[in-house]
Amino acid sequence: MVLHDNETAVDFLYYESIAHTIKELLDNAADKPMTIGIHGDWGAGKSSILAMTEEAYSQDEKVLCLKFNGWLFQGFEDAKLVLLEKVISEVTEARSTTSKVREKAKSLFKRISWMKAAKTTGQMAFTYLSGIPSPELLTQIGQSAKNIMEHPTEELSLDNLKKMAEPFKGIIDEGIENSNIPHEMHAFRQEFEELLEEANLDQLVVLIDDLDRCLPKTTIETLEALRLFLFVPKTAFIIAADEAMIEYAVKEHFPNLPNTVGSTSYARNYLEKLIQIPFRIPALGATETLTYVTLLLALRSLGEASQGFNALKGLSREAIQKPWLGNSFNAAVFDEAINDDNERLKARDALSLAKQISQIINDGTAGNPRQIKRFINSLMLRKQIANARGFGSEINLNVLAKIMLAENFHPEFYRQLNNWTSTSLDGKPKELKTLEHLDNGTDEESSESSEMQQDEWTKQWALANPKLSNIDLRPYLFITRDRKVKSGVIMQSDDLQVLADKLLGSEMVVAGLKDEIKILKKPDAEKLYQHLESAITNSGNLKDKPDGVPGINLLFKTHTFLQIKYCSMLNSIDVDHLGTWAITPVDVFSEQTAQQLYTALLTKWKDQSTNKQLSIFAEHTLKSIKGK
Repeated sequence: MVLHDNETAVDFLYYESIAHTIKELLDNAADKPMTIGIHGDWGAGKSSILAMTEEAYSQDEKVLCLKFNGWLFQGFEDAKLVLLEKVISEVTEARSTTSKVREKAKSLFKRISWMKAAKTTGQMAFTYLSGIPSPELLTQIGQSAKNIMEHPTEELSLDNLKKMAEPFKGIIDEGIENSNIPHEMHAFRQEFEELLEEANLDQLVVLIDDLDRCLPKTTIETLEALRLFLFVPKTAFIIAADEAMIEYAVKEHFPNLPNTVGSTSYARNYLEKLIQIPFRIPALGATETLTYVTLLLALRSLGEASQGFNALKGLSREAIQKPWLGNSFNAAVFDEAINDDNERLKARDALSLAKQISQIINDGTAGNPRQIKRFINSLMLRKQIANARGFGSEINLNVLAKIMLAENFHPEFYRQLNNWTSTSLDGKPKELKTLEHLDNGTDEESSESSEMQQDEWTKQWALANPKLSNIDLRPYLFITRDRKVKSGVIMQSDDLQVLADKLLGSEMVVAGLKDEIKILKKPDAEKLYQHLESAITNSGNLKDKPDGVPGINLLFKTHTFLQIKYCSMLNSIDVDHLGTWAITPVDVFSEQTAQQLYTALLTKWKDQSTNKQLSIFAEHTLKSIKGK
């Protein structure tokens, strides 16, 4: 059973309390308009809270709850107008038996069409005056636009502009030909308010999701649409988005505005003007992670409909409500709550594995529910693959989970563990014995294991149960070598995984990713860097340019904190096996420390004698620096 990475109304983390609080706020708002923000990182559970809020209103016929996802329309439509159409369509459909509702909706749709016409004809005016067709106009007027591009002096005439406006003639002539944008905005708001009255609704609740996945233009268009409704009674908007991404969109869309207004940034002020009440979803703590991991494991083995799983959900609620009182989620409580012996045993197994892995998972994922779920899915998938290949009996889930913790949260150590195991005769590396008995080191221990002993994460991992030094690790390391996690990094979302795969592509493919790379947050940029670094260093042949070099170059140029890491990676590669792809102009490193490190690398490569081609290229680059 796969744990689906979709929003859900089934509550594992007591987010229902947030949904109920939102409902209570809206119920007490009477007919006043309201905007509420649900903020948190990708995968924190924002979409699930929206689903729970929608579920809370499912039995209330006087409240219409509808969802809007601007990401679905990105690149196809003006997100502002799509949102307006979506809201009116949903209200009309919910009250379709009322003729007055249909009449009001028709009038509102006409006003939206006028806005579309105004936008297009406005672009035509710009085209006529400047002689430069706007890109948006070209996508809307088909062959006429093509002709303008091919024969601008012949085609760009007033008569042709009138012909292009012909599709909108009926709209503009029907009673609002002398209108203007301020008048239309005011009239739209007034008619929309009348529509809600005719629909006999106490409240319209619009749930806006995935706004932080959109490009800045789509994000701003959606937020601007909200301003039309901010003073319309009986409306409420709940916006699920990462605050940092919204602020980035504001900065990108309004680059010439001042950075700050008073004590706060302009972007923050813009957001606070639109969102009256913010909810920020905190990262999971130790108790929440333990209960969440136990529930996920139990869900896979017991099924959602079982008595045992539903008993665990009730117990988890009690544990999460007051986590500071200590963990009441234990085997003794399970025994009392679960009736079936087989289900009780499965629940105990889930708790045992969760206790082993939850703390390091919590640290590695920063308490992100989506990443935790992806780890559990990957763990169980590996076990199933081992079963299908005929060596499932040799795979212990506790051992596999411990190895995957290293794979996902300390890829450098995981690669070292692979190397130790591959050079041992029985799959039981002696270096691991040294790590697991940190006070019994010998003079024969390798320098690598000695370095690992200094690493706090590795110490914690080595001391955690089960101990691995007497276990043949070869089948475990074999089964963890699948494509998706070969870099030792779990991506936070499917979108991030797709981006990681694209960054392994050609220079042309990578060049088209600049906008997506630019808006990445630091943790995601670091994950992608680890993915690419692993792909490069494990490629086998470093004389030829390996996959991932164009991607990693784009990444460290955009996110400059990665430049020192990149220099360290180059320094770790054996000079004899290094190709000239590693040579790049020093000025691509904007960080001063990275510039110094890379210059030192060039000097090192120039002075070595075993790789002549690398030496020649390095010397040439150093001369170009001195010549500036």
